Amino acid sequence: MAGCNTAVELSKKGHEVVILERDEDVLRGTSARTPGRMGLGYHYFDSETAKLYMTNTVEFMKNYSDCFLGDETTSYLRDGRYFITKDSLVNLQDLMASYDKISDHFEEMCRRDSSNDIFHKYSLHRSMERSEFQEDVNMDKVAFAIETKELLLDWKKYESRLKSELAQFGVAVKTGFEISRVRRTESGKFEFFSSLGESENADYVINCTWQNIDKINEMVGIGDAKTKKDDPNKSVTSRLKLLAEVELPESLREKHSMFFCVGPHAMFSNLGDGIGRITYAPVTNFGVTTENQMPEDFERWLNRGLSSEEEQEYGRRIIEGVAEYIPAMKDAKLRHVIPGIVKSKGEVNLEDRKSPFHKRNYDGVEEQQIGWVDNAAMKLFYALANAQKVSEIVTAQEESTRIIKQIHDNFFETTSLVLVSVFESNLKRNFKSEDILSDPEKLFNDIERTHQAKMNLINNLTPNPTAYLRNHKTLVPKSTLVR
Repeated sequence: MAGCNTAVELSKKGHEVVILERDEDVLRGTSARTPGRMGLGYHYFDSETAKLYMTNTVEFMKNYSDCFLGDETTSYLRDGRYFITKDSLVNLQDLMASYDKISDHFEEMCRRDSSNDIFHKYSLHRSMERSEFQEDVNMDKVAFAIETKELLLDWKKYESRLKSELAQFGVAVKTGFEISRVRRTESGKFEFFSSLGESENADYVINCTWQNIDKINEMVGIGDAKTKKDDPNKSVTSRLKLLAEVELPESLREKHSMFFCVGPHAMFSNLGDGIGRITYAPVTNFGVTTENQMPEDFERWLNRGLSSEEEQEYGRRIIEGVAEYIPAMKDAKLRHVIPGIVKSKGEVNLEDRKSPFHKRNYDGVEEQQIGWVDNAAMKLFYALANAQKVSEIVTAQEESTRIIKQIHDNFFETTSLVLVSVFESNLKRNFKSEDILSDPEKLFNDIERTHQAKMNLINNLTPNPTAYLRNHKTLVPKSTLVR
């Protein structure tokens, strides 16, 4: 989703965009392997994370309002329910306070921009009476329940809509392009090589490869993957999750989606037509890694899926686990077990409320250098807001590139295209667009002082500095007088 939405957004701004897709078609990765539950922030007790989730989800809904399940006659497909467990990591009073803040934030959003008022009411949850749910859940585990305005994505509609937008805005897609190598060209472009010998080059790269972002960055020497790996607080953790898709028993076909919180519990998404997707945290959360390269068993499952025996084993355990919370789920029939990756920063401990996992107030967009931006949409519904943010960064990078060229033209005398490329590439690598746009004059002055010091050193140590500079094809500042 993140890659396709970003491609469309950049194409709308007039950029020529090519998607390099490893699989045989787009939208086949982790985005297609989720419960599709839209988030309004109730998933998190950290208010900043909840607000970010709410803001980005509303932006997505405004643009794809026709891509959600259910209508007024099927409220069970539209109003997701949250069950606070008796052993919740966060007490009920604190949770309800955080839920009220979500509604307050939505009201503030609507006052700033009336187009945000997509629900036509400010309070997005209601407390439920026990009689409304006690026949559906294990009351030995549940302390309280709320019903929200959260919906579920209709993946088929969304996929069709997004593919139409790719075609409409002229986005080229190269499928079967598994990146094996990346290099910088002398002209400053990035050149990508596939495992089949194909190549493609670009002035600007948006890395949306999710679990492979750091792996691709490492190929071209971008980012600080080692620092992040050595520091648990900065490390990017990839968590392999197993999601079971099931055929629902008759008694659950018209039941609301259910999420049990806060902690390592269970979840059920009702996709309609008798199909559900479920998770049970102790089994679903298979393993974590901070390595840039996915472990071999992760790669095998992500690329080829589980074996029949593995599916049956993990599927059975997930169903049994969810049935501890929703007893009728014991009669569900397994269809598939779907592996996917969830990313977060810092160590992951679902049982510790202080774990960084429970505070994810970041969107995953990171400008690595001018010409390269990472877009790891941390939540499914961040895709559109992230795409808009990336587009703004690319616009800033274009302006920064213009300033860099202007600095060179006004500052240096050289006929060597290689040296020009080296100078410009070094600036792009070491400065982000914000640094350059915020104070280009300071950048110019810093470069001038650096080269003045260099010229003074050459003047003092070299008998014929002008000849030295010419022989070594050194960039000569116009403002420096070489005596």
